[in-house]
Amino acid sequence: MTIIEYSLNNNNNNHYHRALENGNYINILTYRKNGEPVSTPVWFIIKDNKIFIRTSNKSGKFKRIKNNNNVKFALCNIRGKIKGEWHNGLAKLEPNNRWVFAKINKKYGIFAHLMNIIYKIKKMDIIILSIEFRA
Repeated sequence: MTIIEYSLNNNNNNHYHRALENGNYINILTYRKNGEPVSTPVWFIIKDNKIFIRTSNKSGKFKRIKNNNNVKFALCNIRGKIKGEWHNGLAKLEPNNRWVFAKINKKYGIFAHLMNIIYKIKKMDIIILSIEFRA
């Protein structure tokens, strides 16, 4: 059962699900090889019970996820201050992802377009990661 399916049957989590759908940032907790957690606030979208984020293929979070795809996530503000409960998830590289870029650009507007310019200037390869909810 995904967290979204669970939230439909539980009024306490239903509020969090709505907040997650309307939130602008989530904090993703990934793990170094030695097990030390690293938190990173990121932009995201939700579709089909998955969270999608974009990042560089050379980012620390992607390197950590390649070594350990168990993550935690929670709603947060732009600075990463947690605004909700932590939830478990499994992260993976998402192929066939061109549609995600359009959704992120729509959700974050001019800021997303500015980031796209920075990515091009720095010649960064951008990838999409998905996080599946896990109980």
